[in-house]
Amino acid sequence: MQRAETYKKGGERTIVDTLDAIAVGEKSGMPIAPVMIYGDDVTHVVTEEGASRICMRRRVSRNVARRSRA
Repeated sequence: MQRAETYKKGGERTIVDTLDAIAVGEKSGMPIAPVMIYGDDVTHVVTEEGASRICMRRRVSRNVARRSRA
């Protein structure tokens, strides 16, 4: 899973306040904002909730492995 830092070098923000897609969706009358994903090596797309679950699962797995070694 690839995640982005909040700020790039030089203090430039990586995460924006709003996405252009939100305005496009509202202007077009869409119930939710459209999403466009592109890349040569994209294998999976995970929602924010899914990313949270992956991180939580990794943490639980690590704790279980530590306990089993003890």
